[in-house]
Amino acid sequence: MLAHSPKIITDNLALLIDFGNIKSYSGSGTNVNDLVGTNNFTLVNPSYYSYDGTSMSLDIDKTLSPTAEAGGYIEKTGTTGDLTALNYLHNDHTTEIWFKADDRDPYNSGDNTENVSALVIFNGYHSGWYFYTTTYNYAIWGQTSGTDQNYALSFSDSTEGVWTQLVAVRSGTTLTLYKNGVSQTSGTITAGSDGTPSNNNIRIGTATGYAAGNYTWFSDITFSNLKMYKKALTASEIQQNYNALKGRYTT
Repeated sequence: MLAHSPKIITDNLALLIDFGNIKSYSGSGTNVNDLVGTNNFTLVNPSYYSYDGTSMSLDIDKTLSPTAEAGGYIEKTGTTGDLTALNYLHNDHTTEIWFKADDRDPYNSGDNTENVSALVIFNGYHSGWYFYTTTYNYAIWGQTSGTDQNYALSFSDSTEGVWTQLVAVRSGTTLTLYKNGVSQTSGTITAGSDGTPSNNNIRIGTATGYAAGNYTWFSDITFSNLKMYKKALTASEIQQNYNALKGRYTT
């Protein structure tokens, strides 16, 4: 049984990191442990992150130009099995995160090439959760006969500094996005599934361009909890997960 909350859905839970659980993060060092498997993460760039006992603040050096960005992030390199980009993205899955968007536009739209903040993504061609100044987005990159294809779904939101649960659910070819336990939008995935240009590195709070010469950009967020499931959670299961943790973040 998971010590931090016995109420969360555990069926087909493939990855769980939780900064509110000492078994996942001890409070010091760079190791972040997966509570249900061996997909452990590493904190990178200690000058740009800080821990408060339940969450990790990932910061950016905003004195630098967008092309020379520096910041803190969390990374798992070389996922295998069900958590490779191809196996995870192109089968039924659920990605759930708890975080705060501390600054939705940290460079005041000064980054004209990649004006985006990554939340949890498979790096390369960035599949997963990210946000712009006025939207939350979930993307699935795929391939058909070697041709790269992207399917992205979004909903409007410009909130800053508020704890938020986001959930993306793939069921067959349908993608549905939730915020705080409530469905926001859904659509039909059109990206092919015979390959993906996303790689097997999962990153929280940063992304690096796929092509040679692309640069890295960082996100100004506070992050607490990530769950990745090998199944499509139902609406009631998503609400159950929200209720299980909302008391930690809301009053």
